[in-house]
Amino acid sequence: MRLTVDRTLLRVTILFLLLAPAAEASTAGDSRGLQPQGRVTAADPCFAPLAGTGRTRRPQWRAHLTRDVAVYVIKHVQLACRQSNAFVAEQHDLLQQRGGLADATLFAENLRTHVLEPIYRAYPDLRGKDLTPGTTGEERIAGALSGHGPPPQWMGRRTALRLRGLLNEAQQQFSRATAKLSAPVGSDKIDALDQQLLDMVAEVSFAASPIYRSFPDLWKAQSIRAWHLANTSAPASDAKPPGIPPPGTVHLTESALSYARRFITAVRQQVGEEPIAAISWDNESAWKGPQDADWHKLGPGLSLGAFARRQVPADAIETIDGLKFVFYAPDPAIFVGKMIDFADGKFQLRDQAPGDRP
Repeated sequence: MRLTVDRTLLRVTILFLLLAPAAEASTAGDSRGLQPQGRVTAADPCFAPLAGTGRTRRPQWRAHLTRDVAVYVIKHVQLACRQSNAFVAEQHDLLQQRGGLADATLFAENLRTHVLEPIYRAYPDLRGKDLTPGTTGEERIAGALSGHGPPPQWMGRRTALRLRGLLNEAQQQFSRATAKLSAPVGSDKIDALDQQLLDMVAEVSFAASPIYRSFPDLWKAQSIRAWHLANTSAPASDAKPPGIPPPGTVHLTESALSYARRFITAVRQQVGEEPIAAISWDNESAWKGPQDADWHKLGPGLSLGAFARRQVPADAIETIDGLKFVFYAPDPAIFVGKMIDFADGKFQLRDQAPGDRP
C-alpha cells in the first residue's frame, strides 16, 4: 500500500481519508471497566505532553493479531502520535484561538489508550518501546500489503472491527480539531498545515492497512461509505469550472483507454455506482509507502481519479469509447495536438503521430 497525492487536490485527499465512518467505534471502544495503568513517561511516542494527566487507562480487551503485524501497527500509530504532538506544539496558539486545542491534544492519548493498549495486552514486552525506527519483520508485512492472493490470517475479525472503528474515530477527532485552521491564515501557511495533516493521516492509514488486507470486505464497505460521505458533503456542481478543455480536444491511446477502463471498473465494483473518470494535470505530486520516511516527489504530470456524477457539470463530461471522462489542466491548451498515453506505469502526454486514432 502507498499513498499518492497531488498538491492541487491535497485538501480533498485529506478530507476523503478523514471521512471514514466511526459508528462501530461506539461499541468497539467501549470504555466501561477501564482500569488505571499508571504514569506514562515522555519517552513514549504517544505521550501527549499537553493533555494534562500523563495517565492512561487500559481497556479490558486483548487484541488478537500476529506479532509482526502488532509491531507494524504500533510503529505507524507511534509515528502518527509523534507528528500530531509536534503539530499541536507548533500550532498551539492557533488551535486555541479556533477552539480545536482540546480535541487535538487528546488525539495521541486516545490512540495510546484505545488502540495501543489492547495490543500491549497481547504483547506486554512491546509496551514502552519506541518502534518508530522499524524492524526486520516490517519489510515482509509491507510486501504482503501490496501483494495479491488469499487474505493473510493476521488478526481476528473482532479485533479488526474494533481497531478499524477506533482508528476512524481518532482521525475524525483530529479532523474536527483542525477543520477551521485554513482560514484566515496565509496561503503559505495553508500548504504547511496541509502537509503536516497529510503526514499524520498517512501514518494512521498505514496502521489500518493490515485490517483491510486481512478482511477485503471491510475495505469495500469502507470505500462505499467514504465515497458516499465525500460526495454528499461536497456540493453538486452545475457550472463548468475553468481549466476544462473544449469537447474533442483530448485524445487517448488504446493503452490509456484500457487502463482507465480497468480503473473505473474497479472503482464501480467498490462503490456500487458508475463514476466519472478524471484525468488531470498536476503541477506537483508525491507518493509515500509505509517504509518511507519522506514523500517521493514526482513533479508535474497526469493523474487518474474518479468523481461521482453529481460533482461534475454535464457540459464538462466527454464520452470516449463508452467511458465518461472529465479532463482538467490549469492551462487546457496543453492538450491541443497531443495524445494521452499510458506507458511505463504512468499517464503521459505525447505528440500525435500518424496512425493515431482521433
